[in-house]
Amino acid sequence: MIHRFLIVSEQLVLTSTASEDDHTNKQVIELLMPIQVYWQVKTMIEDSYYLISSSEEPSEIARLQKAVFQLMVPFAVSESERNWLVNTIAGTQKK
Repeated sequence: MIHRFLIVSEQLVLTSTASEDDHTNKQVIELLMPIQVYWQVKTMIEDSYYLISSSEEPSEIARLQKAVFQLMVPFAVSESERNWLVNTIAGTQKK
């Protein structure tokens, strides 16, 4: 198992430590996941960076971010963070 933090802001960022920056506009989700899932998520996030830099349709970027959230739900450490992910996937939570 690998311990990471998913920082949700304009872009998704997967880090090994919680950032010391001001998180007023960011959601930080603590994750504990198998290494295979980590590599899959890392690749998906890199793909989203490519889509953003190539001015792809926002709906395509949102689809990929939603897929990342769906994959992360079972690996969120806290129940409140799992609920946040589920609500965001369902479209009932603001980012």
